[in-house]
Amino acid sequence: MRKLSPLILVITYLFVIFLSNYSVSANVGVSSGDWLSYKVVSASDTVNDFYGTFPPGTYYGAWSVVADDSIIFNITSVHDGVTNGTLFFGNELDNVTFYDVRNVDTAFGLGLGIYPWSGGFLANSTDWDNILSSVVDTNTTVTQIESYNLTIAGMQNSYSVIHFNTSNYYGQYSSFYYHKSSGVLLKAFTSFGLYELEISLDIANLEINPYTETPYTETVTVSMFILLLSIISLPALSMLKRKSK
Repeated sequence: MRKLSPLILVITYLFVIFLSNYSVSANVGVSSGDWLSYKVVSASDTVNDFYGTFPPGTYYGAWSVVADDSIIFNITSVHDGVTNGTLFFGNELDNVTFYDVRNVDTAFGLGLGIYPWSGGFLANSTDWDNILSSVVDTNTTVTQIESYNLTIAGMQNSYSVIHFNTSNYYGQYSSFYYHKSSGVLLKAFTSFGLYELEISLDIANLEINPYTETPYTETVTVSMFILLLSIISLPALSMLKRKSK
């Protein structure tokens, strides 16, 4: 194993403290047995301590990866908005596995978020408005990209993504691409001090739909349905409007 210098220990400790108040977020579209496998594009030559977020701030152990290694998150439970799983680092010959890791812990331990927001591998795709509000004043620009090209499972497709780009937020530089409809992290680069990690989704058992015109068609269908309701029953339409407020 590579040795961790005192300077890196200090930076890692500060990184842990800096990210200690990440808020919990989960994606309602995942379930036990789902998994995500990421290819390591690049990584700093460091051994890193993995701490879970506070509370309880669990220490899981040390980990390190190099280019072409894998980082795999295997979901074991989803309960009360908290996603838990098993986290694997490395390859067949040299690897580390941590158990009972929450998605919010992956945001905390790997730097996959922007304080106070914890994205991790799974952002809450039903709450983008609040997520965007939480990263205001963090030197972060957020862009919706309707056609982002990425190769997953050997096939290149275009995906609708939400892109977070953070520049020097207390020393953090990050770039996160989240699938808009599912909230799955598709690609990420993050760095803080001497720590650096870049990963890209390699394969998953979740359905991650490429960009299509389907959302627009569904919107038109819903609009026509509401119009029909208004013709049939004005009181029913009024009730729907009150519920939507």
